[in-house]
Amino acid sequence: MASVKGIAVADWVLGITVPTAEAHAPVNDIRQNFIWVTLLLTLVASGFTWWMLRRELSPLLTTAKLLAQTAQSNTPPLALPVTGQNEIGELVGGFNQLLHILGQREAELLQSEAFKSAILNAMSSHIAVLDHNGVIVAVNDRWSSLAMDNSNLPGHAAPHTSIGVNYLDMCHCPGDIGESSAQTAHNGILQVLQGKLPSFSLDYPCHAPGEQRWFHLTATPLESGVVVVHTNISEQKLNQIQLARYRDHLEDMVAQQTDSLEHSNAALRDNEAKLYKSAQLLEQTGAVAKVGGWEIDLNTTMVDWTTQVFRIFELEPCGLQSVDQASSQYLP
Repeated sequence: MASVKGIAVADWVLGITVPTAEAHAPVNDIRQNFIWVTLLLTLVASGFTWWMLRRELSPLLTTAKLLAQTAQSNTPPLALPVTGQNEIGELVGGFNQLLHILGQREAELLQSEAFKSAILNAMSSHIAVLDHNGVIVAVNDRWSSLAMDNSNLPGHAAPHTSIGVNYLDMCHCPGDIGESSAQTAHNGILQVLQGKLPSFSLDYPCHAPGEQRWFHLTATPLESGVVVVHTNISEQKLNQIQLARYRDHLEDMVAQQTDSLEHSNAALRDNEAKLYKSAQLLEQTGAVAKVGGWEIDLNTTMVDWTTQVFRIFELEPCGLQSVDQASSQYLP
C-alpha cells in the first residue's frame, strides 16, 4: 500500500509505502479470531441443539420402538406412555385415544363376525360366500364337513371348495354332479354375479358310495358377491320316488279293479236281461210262486212283481217303475 503527498514550500513529494500483509494484519487477526469464535459457538450450539432435540424427541423414538414391537408380536396395541404436557405429549395422547376407538371398533367387528359365523354354522344347509370373481371368502362348518366327506384324499377338502379358491372352477371339474348340471350351475351363478338374474336355483344329484343324495342349490346376490347355499333334499327326493311307486301301484290296482268291475257289471247286465225275459214269460203264463213263507202272484204287472220281490228280500224299490231302474239303484 502507498500514499503520496506533495509539499509545495519545499517542492517535495513525500511518499510512504507499507506492505499489504502488514497493513491487513489487524484485520486478518480479527477475521481469524471471528472464525474460531464462530466455529466454537457453532459446535456449542449444535451440541446443545442435539441434546435438546434428543431430549424432546426421545418419547417419539420410544413410541416408534413400541409400535414396531407391537407389529412384530401381533398383539393388540396398548396405550403409549405420555411423558409430558407438551406438543409431543398431546400427540401421543391423541394417538392413544385413536387406539382406544379402533380397539372398540375392532371388538365390535369381532363380535359381529362371531355372531355371523354362529348364524352360518347354525344353519343346516351348506353355505359359501363368494366375491364378485367367484372366489370363496367364507364358509360354514357344514360346508367344510361336506367338502371333507366328498374328498378322495382323507384329511383334505375336495378341490375348489376351500376359502381362497374360485368356486366356479369346480363347475369345470364336476365329478359326481354331472356335466350338464355343473354347466347349468356355472352359468346360473355367473349370471347372478353379473346382475343378469335376481337369483338362481337348481336340484342336482350328488350320490356317495352306498348312499343316494340330492341337493338343492340356490345363489342369492350380495353387495359384493353372492351367497351359495346347498340344501340336502335327499329325504324329499326319496319320498317323491316312493310316492311315485305307490301311485303307479295304486293306478295298476285301480285299473285291475276297474276291469273286474266292468266284467261284473257286464255279467249283472246279462243276468238282468235274462231275469227280465223270465219275468215277461211268467207274466204271460200267469202263476203263483212261493219263496219261503211268501207267495208271489206272477200274474201281475212287472212293477207289482218287482215290488213283491224287493219286499221278500227286505228292500225298498223307492217307487221305481221298472226292473232296470231297480237294478241300477242297487248295483254298484
